[in-house]
Amino acid sequence: MTPRRFDTTSYLTAGDVSRPLTGTPVKARRDLALAPAMSHTGRRIEEELALDDFLSDSEA
Repeated sequence: MTPRRFDTTSYLTAGDVSRPLTGTPVKARRDLALAPAMSHTGRRIEEELALDDFLSDSEA
């Protein structure tokens, strides 16, 4: 399984569809800039809120 749209660029361009980030930070081995970006912004993005993007990816 290949992770989709969970990289730093996708995270930072998701817009204002977030909730406060909670929990213990972990290092994202496939994208080393992701954890620092998430810690800096302090927000989490719910997959359901990016559903249109996921669906358009599957059509391509």
